Amino acid sequence: MINYSKTFSDTVWDNIIETDATYMLQVKKGTVFVMASDTIPTSSNGAFELDAGSVLHSNLLLGNIWVRSTDGTGLVAYAK
Repeated sequence: MINYSKTFSDTVWDNIIETDATYMLQVKKGTVFVMASDTIPTSSNGAFELDAGSVLHSNLLLGNIWVRSTDGTGLVAYAK
């Protein structure tokens, strides 16, 4: 697994995990929306809202994983 760290915008969804890849993600700062979707989400309806300290991994949510900050300060660390 390779480790990554990234700050996310509150205006654009970012695809960080490709379909069905094994991953682990931890929210380091802020609050983020996380969603599994084949295409770029058009809203946050149906997204998980994760606060700092939350952890998510591929055993809980599979697919193309998209992330967006709720307020422009979301920082996550993830490995895939």
